Amino acid sequence: MARSEGSITATIGALALLVGVFAPLADVDVYGSVSLFDLSETQGLLLLAAASATLYAVFTASTRWLWLCALGAWVGLLYPLVKSWLTPRDESALGQLQDALTSAASDAFADVFGDVVMDITHLRWGGGVLLAGCVLLTVAAVRRR
Repeated sequence: MARSEGSITATIGALALLVGVFAPLADVDVYGSVSLFDLSETQGLLLLAAASATLYAVFTASTRWLWLCALGAWVGLLYPLVKSWLTPRDESALGQLQDALTSAASDAFADVFGDVVMDITHLRWGGGVLLAGCVLLTVAAVRRR
């Protein structure tokens, strides 16, 4: 197995993502400690796919694909933001009325739900591991050049 510049960094970043997805992310009063995979399975699967693709790229010496793995990791980490950017907006009068009604209903539900259930008391170490994994994959992709 040929080692390129940045392959060790990429491996450590991928392992950090694999650990970070299942590591404790926050303490919630009602549920206790939750991981990213507990909160958003889709987001967790995106990060697991990016980590797996990175390990495959490193162990097959195809490190030219590391930039794509790093991009996938960042998309996985920032999935809720990306999803809201890509959601089409309905500009018609009916669409605006529907948006107003659903936002009023969701705001009321979010207030009750947020006050009772989602009282996050402490952030845990899992978020730092995820962020470190994404940064390490980005560094590995840049160093590969």
